[in-house]
Amino acid sequence: MTRQQRLTLIATILGSTVVFLDATIVNVALPAIGRELDAGLAGQQWVLEAYMLTMVSLLLVGGSLGDQFGRRRLFVIGLIAFGATSILCALAPSLLVLILGRAVQGFGGGSLILLAMTVLGDIAAPKDRAKYYTYFVIVFASSGALGPALGGFFAQYLDWTVIFWINLPLGLLSFLI
Repeated sequence: MTRQQRLTLIATILGSTVVFLDATIVNVALPAIGRELDAGLAGQQWVLEAYMLTMVSLLLVGGSLGDQFGRRRLFVIGLIAFGATSILCALAPSLLVLILGRAVQGFGGGSLILLAMTVLGDIAAPKDRAKYYTYFVIVFASSGALGPALGGFFAQYLDWTVIFWINLPLGLLSFLI
């Protein structure tokens, strides 16, 4: 594995990890979000669903967008969108703003997941792809397991907004790499 391939692997893993971490970390913080933003069960569900619906919808067309505009460019745009909307979500003064922020965040997240896999396929020789994808999946899945523990800790001992602020250092590191 060359240095460039290693850096690309790290960048794609970080960018995608923040997406899956965010999907699981928010679940545990929903009661705290509901209390602070006066959101009932339906409002709390929309905090999750706005993110997941837009993320999944982009997965359907993201591949062709990556082919048309460039995979790396779209990955970077996804990182920027995800980071900017993480700030919006952390500062959300109302449930509506949080839900709208989560919807846009889902578009950024969808591009990161999809394009990470295609970028890895681009940089790895066919015989090495399974190894690259294995590294990716191990870290990606681990972030999903870590999310609920972090979300519970942040919501109980710090503040629910930390669940969105944590996206920034990971996304920035991926962007810089």
